[in-house]
Amino acid sequence: MSDLPQEFDLQFLPAWLKESPAKNPYADYEGEGGDRPRRDRDDRSPRGPRPERRGPPPPRGDRGAPGGDRRGPGPNRPPGDRTRGPRPGGDRVRGDRPPERRDEPRVPRETVPAQLKIDFLPEPNAAAGIAKQIKSSGRAYPVFGTGKLFLDRPERHLVRVTSGDPAVPLFQIGDGPVAFDRVVVERNAFQHAKDEFYAAETVQGEPIKGNFTNVARCRATGTLLGPTNHHGYQPALRKLYEEQFSRRMSFQDFQQYEISIVNDEQTVADWKEQARTSTTYVTVKEAEPVTFKTVFDAEQHFKKTYLPQLVKTGVTLECSGAASRVSADRHVAGAARAAWEAESRFPQQMVNALRPYFAEAGLTFFKHRKRMLFVCTTKPLRHPAGQVFSDGIAAILQTVEAAPRIKRPQLAAKILGEPQDTPEAAARKAQLAADLHYLIHAGHVIEFSDGALELPLAPNAKPEPERKNAGDAKPDAASAESTAVVEESEPELDVPDDAPLADAPISAEAEATTAAAEMPPASAVE
Repeated sequence: MSDLPQEFDLQFLPAWLKESPAKNPYADYEGEGGDRPRRDRDDRSPRGPRPERRGPPPPRGDRGAPGGDRRGPGPNRPPGDRTRGPRPGGDRVRGDRPPERRDEPRVPRETVPAQLKIDFLPEPNAAAGIAKQIKSSGRAYPVFGTGKLFLDRPERHLVRVTSGDPAVPLFQIGDGPVAFDRVVVERNAFQHAKDEFYAAETVQGEPIKGNFTNVARCRATGTLLGPTNHHGYQPALRKLYEEQFSRRMSFQDFQQYEISIVNDEQTVADWKEQARTSTTYVTVKEAEPVTFKTVFDAEQHFKKTYLPQLVKTGVTLECSGAASRVSADRHVAGAARAAWEAESRFPQQMVNALRPYFAEAGLTFFKHRKRMLFVCTTKPLRHPAGQVFSDGIAAILQTVEAAPRIKRPQLAAKILGEPQDTPEAAARKAQLAADLHYLIHAGHVIEFSDGALELPLAPNAKPEPERKNAGDAKPDAASAESTAVVEESEPELDVPDDAPLADAPISAEAEATTAAAEMPPASAVE
């Protein structure tokens, strides 16, 4: 206590408790030399002046210079060793994180419950409609291009999901998304199925009574939530937050930044009219209908009465292509996406699944140029050498053989010449159309999906092999025999976007081919 300055002493103590100020014992110290006066350091430190250093000064390297060490030789350091060794943990600054060891594998945050196998199947109605259209058109379509046609539209294919572990089942409601967790599929089940089990009815109640001067309104959506002192304000506020803002901000931020209080009389009147209107839900699948005043009560009834019977579980489940893309399970959605990308590059699963539908429709498969696989109504058959045909049929065969990939307008121009508006020219045109129709359905001429005409390969001729780059791997025998390269042009099936594939209309050109209609004029452009 006595070492403190005078202004910090406790002056309110009795005199007999106060200590006399201590004297500095080094006040008169002049050092050993005596020839150099020392300054009084009482104004600097209560400990007095610093004693003079004895002996010669240490080397510069010992005073903190680069490569030196101030600490001097320690108990475990040789006297002549002045170099600073590596510190434990490496040369890092205090506060830095320790370096990661690259040889230690990173532990994934979340593991997949089980490996998944994803298979793609054609939608039955879509497959039947495409097979019917191919048969009616008389043209040859690339099989793998047709398979890609099913994969491009989610409503045209189904997805089969199989769990690799029998102890880890899958869950699904109806034909909706598939998930590993039952809670995930039950979470939004009521929103998707409420129209099937409940009928919504809008009723008008009595006018709202009470004197309200303001209402709360959402800035982003403009939704009126009611006065803050109304009994329905808190439920409405919580519902709006859970439905639209829970993933973006906290509830406190939502109240602070998104909710405003409006004192407009017209806004208050609009809320009163809105509050009068309420929606009730009535069951439609029970003998005695039950009415629920709120959607919450209807959802609780749905979870208790209908939901347990709707949930399906198993190792293998099927869903629609659209449902596979909106699955709430990240593992299932990621596996389906990766499998779809691989299948789109080479749709072997889809082609194998389409074969039964094509076989049932009476279609046939054949290989043509570069070992590409096609499907058509009649199997191509090269006309025998030396067989005698009529002049019109022979002219078609000779023209197509001389100019492969020719189309109908060019064929008509080469055989009939310039178009003429005479009865004789119309008769020749009709005869040419009939002869071409016969050759296509007899298999002596192939009309492809893009309208090109070619002759079938000779019996002893082999299809031209596909050219591969030097770095490409050679396919195995099974894939080379059962698969083919997708054609450059997609199959041009005239199917409107909004028309069901089962009732897909046949294109005008295909219908004209089937009915042996007239050939188009030579000047026409397809």
